[in-house]
Amino acid sequence: MRRSYGVWLQSAVFTQARTRTSTDQSFSAATPAAVRANCIARGVPASGTYTQLNPQISVITSGNRNLKPETSESWNFSGVWEPKFLRDTGFSRSVSLEVAYSNIKLDDAIQAQNGQSLVDRCAQTNDALACATITRTASGQIVNISNPLINIGGIRTRALDVNLVWTSPEWDVGQFGARWYTTRLLEFTEYVPSSGGLLAIEREGTERGSPDQAYPKTKSTLMLDWD
Repeated sequence: MRRSYGVWLQSAVFTQARTRTSTDQSFSAATPAAVRANCIARGVPASGTYTQLNPQISVITSGNRNLKPETSESWNFSGVWEPKFLRDTGFSRSVSLEVAYSNIKLDDAIQAQNGQSLVDRCAQTNDALACATITRTASGQIVNISNPLINIGGIRTRALDVNLVWTSPEWDVGQFGARWYTTRLLEFTEYVPSSGGLLAIEREGTERGSPDQAYPKTKSTLMLDWD
């Protein structure tokens, strides 16, 4: 059995980069009334025929002198079982099963928000902080999204790892091995600032900026060796 506890301090950093995000934004009679009102209030023409002509929008990620250091706290528990009755048999030289649990709490995490998420929050909730990052032309077209690094409220994540390792005896044809690693994401919640306070976004089982980043609930890898 193993257990560990750790505390981490990440100093604020200053960087600047330009990326692009693909956004799907249109405005028609089928658009919900609340979204129509929010978009018109932010400069989209009220004619009802608005379509973003260039879906590839520049996202400017810049440094922020007001950043605070991020801190984290983590707990890790794990155990390994190697059954004696599967050691040095005709079928196996050794078998081991490892189970590991991790719980990580990250406060004042330093990161930029997702460009598409900012556009969605502005259109759907008229969130003042999200809308302030978006620059539009007089005709309502989005020119760019200013997305500086910020201290988001934090990240909470919990995961369970199960690892199974098998090694065969040394047979005439060689020795075989198998390693099966599986991870179950129990929680991945981001807390991002909004005009109404911190907004909790549950990421497990979702994609963000597809295919930029994914948070699969279950990942499994099987590897076979032959010596």
